Amino acid sequence: MRFLRIIRRRRWQKRPKPDWPKDSGLHSDAFGDIQTSKCRLSVYAVTDMIGGQRVAMAMAATREWISSIDYTIFEDSKLEPLGISVQHTPGDTPDNAVNGMHYDLGNLTVRRLAQLAEIVAVGEIRRITESNVKTLLIDEISAGLVDVTRIKLKIK
Repeated sequence: MRFLRIIRRRRWQKRPKPDWPKDSGLHSDAFGDIQTSKCRLSVYAVTDMIGGQRVAMAMAATREWISSIDYTIFEDSKLEPLGISVQHTPGDTPDNAVNGMHYDLGNLTVRRLAQLAEIVAVGEIRRITESNVKTLLIDEISAGLVDVTRIKLKIK
């Protein structure tokens, strides 16, 4: 299975500043994108039927303002050996199909979260620009994929 997590792309660069050593690893700010609650991290599964773009648009519809959205897609195969549990739980977006793809990664300790950060870092990092977010959201609304009464966006 592959999972998606919304991130800020610049936080996941291996060398966030040109003067950093090449082997410096991840910037500690990356942890801001994988904040846990009750030792759990919210992610969404992506499949051929419900891809990363659709999940990202469902997440974008929960924001107050339209802006670019960055996300990473990573494999779950390394989670279980680390002791990270995967639990299917309901999501909370305006897209009910996407809500059915929600999971919590659990049993997260500081060490496991750091290991998870390394897994996330080697995932596919993608960006949808602000103008494309607007276009794609309009397409999803037109297709009836999202419940417009649950959209939080304020259009500029």
